[in-house]
Amino acid sequence: MDREPVSSNTLLRSRLKRLLRYCRYFKRTCAQIKKENENLKKENRSINTELKVIKENLKTQDEILEEEKNLVKSIHSALTPSSLPDPPGLKVFALSIPHSEVGGDYYDFLVTPYQKTALLMYDVRGSGRTAAMIGGMAKILFIHALKAGYSPSEVFYYVNEELGKYINDGYFLTAFLSLYDRVSGKFIFSNAGHVAPYLYRKESAQLFSLNTEGTLIGHSAIKNEVSYREKIIRLDKGDKLLLYTDGLSETIDTTGRPYSSQLEKIVQHSAKLDVRSIVECILSDFNRFKDSSARKDDIAIAAIELCEPEAQVLDSGFIPADEPDMVIIHSYGQIQEVASVVLRKMDEADFADSVIKRTKVCIYELLNNAIKHGNRNDLSKKVYMLYKVDRYSLRLSVSDEGKGFDYRDLPNPLKPENLARNHGRGIFLIKKYMDEVQFNRAGNRVFVKKFRKR
Repeated sequence: MDREPVSSNTLLRSRLKRLLRYCRYFKRTCAQIKKENENLKKENRSINTELKVIKENLKTQDEILEEEKNLVKSIHSALTPSSLPDPPGLKVFALSIPHSEVGGDYYDFLVTPYQKTALLMYDVRGSGRTAAMIGGMAKILFIHALKAGYSPSEVFYYVNEELGKYINDGYFLTAFLSLYDRVSGKFIFSNAGHVAPYLYRKESAQLFSLNTEGTLIGHSAIKNEVSYREKIIRLDKGDKLLLYTDGLSETIDTTGRPYSSQLEKIVQHSAKLDVRSIVECILSDFNRFKDSSARKDDIAIAAIELCEPEAQVLDSGFIPADEPDMVIIHSYGQIQEVASVVLRKMDEADFADSVIKRTKVCIYELLNNAIKHGNRNDLSKKVYMLYKVDRYSLRLSVSDEGKGFDYRDLPNPLKPENLARNHGRGIFLIKKYMDEVQFNRAGNRVFVKKFRKR
């Protein structure tokens, strides 16, 4: 059956309707796209705001990290002496070579209030900021204990106890500490898990390792089980020491062989050189030896040579075999502390209280006279006090850097014409209270002796 032909008007209306539907759909789509575009703009603005905040936060964090890094670098710089004046009686050359910007290997050399020269080297596990902070804490503790007069092993016990209160698990340090008495030549040392230093004896040209039994410092696993021992030897003129950390000895070559396998040989080979040349010779050999691709570690190294014995003992009334203690002062403010050390030793040796009180007067007079009359109140000049207290007697020597005086021409303060004068009274009391009083020829040193009587 044939279909009726569609009129042109009907076809046109149909097409127009379809076109209107498309227009409405297109309009709705455009509106939707516009709405989505507005939403995207809002999201973009929000993201840009967030990115700006994040950027500012990152900048702040970078600034904080940079400040922290600079702080740690300053701590590391303060812990490592930029220059080392030779301690009395010694020649020293030392270097610290950190693997990163800041390291954990440190050294220091200082003279204690009791005129013992402390040689310290310690190695904090790891490197970077944490090692630097622990190193700073440790150094403060080391110096405090040394100033208090502790022996090397006592210093280690003290630092271990105090440091263990603050550092986290997994951190610890090794250390070598010695005290050199330049008057007697005695060298007392202790090792807390550190690589053993070398001692070169000039007379025999032999090399020895300096080691004692000693555990790590600050390790939480053994905090209450530590043990430190000491040894005492004597050093002679020309003897040399080499202190170093395991960053030197444990570095390997391309075959995996540690540098410790040839370190002793190069130390023996270079031992006759001066201290700076010894260090440079070892580091030069080390740089040829090491595998550049191997794990790197911090390094600290120091060479020390014993020079002339302390000259002050030669004109003090003592001989080196007496092994007197020595204190050096510059000002009146130091007298009380110095006197208390001697008086405390006299009390421990069971001297009578009356003798101790009179000795206190004598020490004050001797030191006051040395500063005021000997050094003419020049606080840049030194006053040397050497003393020895045992169960038999007190022996004490005080010398200054002045020109001296004629000790034979002192007025008698008991004569009527001298009663109103202060001159001579101090020496008069010293001669009355002490059993022996001796002056050197120049008159700038006086040696006194008091026997213990019960």
